[in-house]
Amino acid sequence: MMLGSLKQYVEEKHVGGSLRERLEALGVDEQEALCAILALSPSANTLQELLRLSVEIAARDGVSLHSVLSSEELLAILEREGVNRKEKQKLLRALLEETRFPEMKKIRDSLSAHQAQLRKECGLRLSLPEDLEGDSVSLEISARSPKDLEQLAARIKQLAKHPSTKAVFDILGGHSS
Repeated sequence: MMLGSLKQYVEEKHVGGSLRERLEALGVDEQEALCAILALSPSANTLQELLRLSVEIAARDGVSLHSVLSSEELLAILEREGVNRKEKQKLLRALLEETRFPEMKKIRDSLSAHQAQLRKECGLRLSLPEDLEGDSVSLEISARSPKDLEQLAARIKQLAKHPSTKAVFDILGGHSS
């Protein structure tokens, strides 16, 4: 049996299929914890992804789904003031993904550190592929004169030879760094 707010969500979002079955199978404690997320009015797809990540975390860590859904970090995001519901959904997903895939967080942190080093030392910013899917980077430059282009060419040459640039490509290529 579903709690009222969960039942209302299912009806309003026309949730069916496997997600509906998954929601119906939740215990009362799990439903109550999930209702805090429902207050953000996520799409059915977003809810399914948040629930999938939460279930995987619970299974891996040998804890209840309720404990994952009512963790301090998760509740802190839900209670954060000055953040709209869409941003809270993104923050929740990021938290759950980092918890579910701690190695990915280490990789992102390493890439961010290398990017910061390159910005500081070369004055240029490498843009990484979306979701780190791919092994190419982008570099956007702008110049107001041929002299600017000449200076940028020197900085790009410096960037190409920098150890952090090699590290970024190594990481994107699947090699640790």
